[in-house]
Amino acid sequence: MSASDVEQNTRASASTGSQLTAENREMEVDGDTLVYRRFGNDQTGAPPLVFLQHFRGNLDFWDPWLIDSVAASREVVLLANRGVGASTGIVPDNVTEMARDVLLAVDALGLEEIDLLGFSLGGFVAQELALRRPRPARRIVLAGTAPEGGPDLHRWSDDVYANACADEMTPNTADQVVLRVRPRGFETLNLRIQASNAPEAAVRRRRQSTPDDKHPGVRNSGI
Repeated sequence: MSASDVEQNTRASASTGSQLTAENREMEVDGDTLVYRRFGNDQTGAPPLVFLQHFRGNLDFWDPWLIDSVAASREVVLLANRGVGASTGIVPDNVTEMARDVLLAVDALGLEEIDLLGFSLGGFVAQELALRRPRPARRIVLAGTAPEGGPDLHRWSDDVYANACADEMTPNTADQVVLRVRPRGFETLNLRIQASNAPEAAVRRRRQSTPDDKHPGVRNSGI
């Protein structure tokens, strides 16, 4: 990443907002409160790009460099689904209900047309959304995902699944999850991520995230 790239991205963030500074907003959906962030360039005529997160990821898990780069040319919506992060309620145990919640959120925001980016589990949700109500989804980007329940789709071992789904993850259980599911080439990818000098503010905000004690059904780290 060159100095000119950083400068260009900084100027764009100043005018269109940034993942690092965007406020958390709330909407009431089917008896629960869903938290989201909405910012970016809304003057280009492109529909908002809705980001759907991976397993156990919340709003702060989106890389600011990626989000801010996209937000420079279009509006973005980062959504914490039911029971994820600061959103209230209980996390659905199936993709169909997750997609239903996203559709309810899209309706609550008054969005008639959207583009979707689904990452990992978010890709399952994006595909289910398009199958159930194809009209709002103009385009879909599927990243690091697969068809839900596709043939030969791998699964985690029972101990990794139990650790990943725990309400609280200790350093030991986190290491077990990473070591068991780390793909070949992860070390190289990790070095690239470290070398990208992602803004420390995002890391600080993630570390400062705490569960919402007012809502016992909320988990701090979501899906």
